[in-house]
Amino acid sequence: HFFTQSGYNSPRGHYGAEAEMYGTVVIALIAVIIGVPVAISTAIFVSEYAPLRLRRALIAMIDLGAAVPSILIGVWALHQFQPQITGTTTWMARHLAFIPFFKTTAPPPFNSSYFIAGIVVALMVVPIVASVCREVFSLAPPGEKEGALALGATRSQMIRTVLLPFGRGGMIGAWMLG
Repeated sequence: HFFTQSGYNSPRGHYGAEAEMYGTVVIALIAVIIGVPVAISTAIFVSEYAPLRLRRALIAMIDLGAAVPSILIGVWALHQFQPQITGTTTWMARHLAFIPFFKTTAPPPFNSSYFIAGIVVALMVVPIVASVCREVFSLAPPGEKEGALALGATRSQMIRTVLLPFGRGGMIGAWMLG
């Protein structure tokens, strides 16, 4: 019954984690859908498109973002981010509440929803995934990258045919770590 019931009543010995498990899965899915594409795009930009001087600064910023404790991001989200996004989530709750993760669980001005939590977790995921993916992309064989460019491939074609297939395992690992 622990996995199929919700609620907590210690005098009766009733413990259930269904709601918490459902919320965790929904928030994680939202975070992955939003955060992983942003992180991979960031890693590709930093490793392939950014000028050298800017690249060094971006790498330092991404690594610093990955080092920020999640509790600090959570406190920031509670006090700064949530009040800023209240108007958007109110509109979503009114018009898109038939989609479960847009439904709010508290009245305004709080508007707590799975969507807000998913965005905050996505903000936590992006630096970690981007840092690992950037490192994986930097390990791609330069001979194969230069060979694709020498044969007439554009930079985006080289990324699609050499960099992404080479880094597939690392991207999956970064996604799971995030």
